[in-house]
Amino acid sequence: MDSILNQTYKDLEIIVVDDGSTDSTPDIVEEYRKKYGEKIKFKRLEKNRGPSFARNEGIKMAEGEYIAFCDSDDWFHPERIEKMVKVLEENPDIVFVSTNGYYFDEVKGEIDGLRVENPPLDEISRNAFLVQLEYLKGWVLFWPFMVRKFVLEEELFDPGIRKGEDTDLMIRIAYRYPQGFIFLNEPLYYKRNHPERATTHTSYLEQIPFYRKFVSLWRRDLALPQEIKARYLALRTKVIRWFANALLKEGHYKEALQFYKEIFQDEPLFLRLTYKLFNSFPFIGKIAVSLWHLLRGVK
Repeated sequence: MDSILNQTYKDLEIIVVDDGSTDSTPDIVEEYRKKYGEKIKFKRLEKNRGPSFARNEGIKMAEGEYIAFCDSDDWFHPERIEKMVKVLEENPDIVFVSTNGYYFDEVKGEIDGLRVENPPLDEISRNAFLVQLEYLKGWVLFWPFMVRKFVLEEELFDPGIRKGEDTDLMIRIAYRYPQGFIFLNEPLYYKRNHPERATTHTSYLEQIPFYRKFVSLWRRDLALPQEIKARYLALRTKVIRWFANALLKEGHYKEALQFYKEIFQDEPLFLRLTYKLFNSFPFIGKIAVSLWHLLRGVK
């Protein structure tokens, strides 16, 4: 709250959505409202509905032309909003913009490196959709971002997804506007690393709703220019295989097989035979798949 109130860009509204908290959040927000008045809007949900539902409620309350998101474990550099607004005002074809940031180790009380090392700036300008797929499993390149409000009137967060809802939205926007994104390679926000972060305790099983949607939404027959079709299919296979590997490592054999089946026709003969073995004899299949990945250097 303080980092947003201290922004150099002052023409903004602050919307706080309390997703059914059990701590002193309402009291803290009320203290800010007493001091800053209608600049701060507040909505409290009676029960926890998940980040997608909460963010959608905030979007509905927003009156501004641009919308930016600041999660509860982030804070902003004083010039972040001003610099993102400038990008959108100077580039009418750009619909969303993000910046680099720092990780902040809350236990040690110090900066712990850049959020994004060596971002592929030229690639992003050519096709943000493909870049998002390329880095889907490593780090979230575009989040948190600022976006034109009309884009969110076309694409809202999916309430059915509690883990990966931000990535799901970004992929959909990047597909709709593949050349509509700018990444400012300046560290203008801070992501707190601490033991209570939601993503710290996430298992891959919890991410299945996101990846099921990924599989169903981004099928092989996706409408893309022919010159990038092959790269898209390779990236799609890479993402799905990575997630299936992760499920397998956690011991979720049945769920892993569902995702392996999605890339079955793209795999070498040995893996296709192994997946069939996996389907009939999960334990033997697990050993064979793990051995193949070990030999191929797949983590």
